[in-house]
Amino acid sequence: GPAAVTGWDGGLVRADNSIQYVLPTSFGLTNFFYVALGEHQNASGTQDSNKLGNIYNYAAKYDNGNFSIMGSYLYRNVAMGAVVDGAQVPTKDSSHNQYLNFAVSYDFGVTKPVFQFTKKFASNEAVQNEFWMAQLGTATPVWGGKWMVSASYMKNQTRDDANAWSLGTKYAYPLSKRTRLYAGVEAVFNDSNAGYAIEAGPDSSLHFNFDASKLFSGYGTDYLGKNVQQIFVGINHQF
Repeated sequence: GPAAVTGWDGGLVRADNSIQYVLPTSFGLTNFFYVALGEHQNASGTQDSNKLGNIYNYAAKYDNGNFSIMGSYLYRNVAMGAVVDGAQVPTKDSSHNQYLNFAVSYDFGVTKPVFQFTKKFASNEAVQNEFWMAQLGTATPVWGGKWMVSASYMKNQTRDDANAWSLGTKYAYPLSKRTRLYAGVEAVFNDSNAGYAIEAGPDSSLHFNFDASKLFSGYGTDYLGKNVQQIFVGINHQF
């Protein structure tokens, strides 16, 4: 909902009906053009003319030896859900969101630090939170494997006392070219009006720290301000 990191946008990692064109790399520079079509319908079943749910994205990446930098701009027309005659259809909402993303890394050999910054602009803060987020991480070769450490901070610019910190570390050891073992620990520290949790892989757990027993009774607010910790171990095999 609106209190989520992306608000009503939902997941921006994967979108249906997407088209991407990548220009050939020249002098280390690669350009990416991306469009995802919402293809929403009106309550009457006809095609919506406001292009609700559409995503437009441009990104550029520059690589030079051990140095890498990338920037991205994303624009999305909001398609909020509404129930009309028993069916969920997007509302006639002209609001939109914009995302700026920047990342830079340098491989020193002994370790590789990575810094990332994301800023979200929302045209309708009543249903979309504006925020900025920064993350710093490192990947270090240790004992034949890789040790990773990261820390991030999210500043909610719409709601008061709704910020969050996160810390994590993981060690991965390759048993072969295709198989590796990994283990780690991570934690999220929430302000009094934040309820973020840890996503343990793609949609394998609840993304927010709410009481599941209150899922159909207004969620409740007992999950706000609580911290979340997780210890994990696993094995990954690439077929």
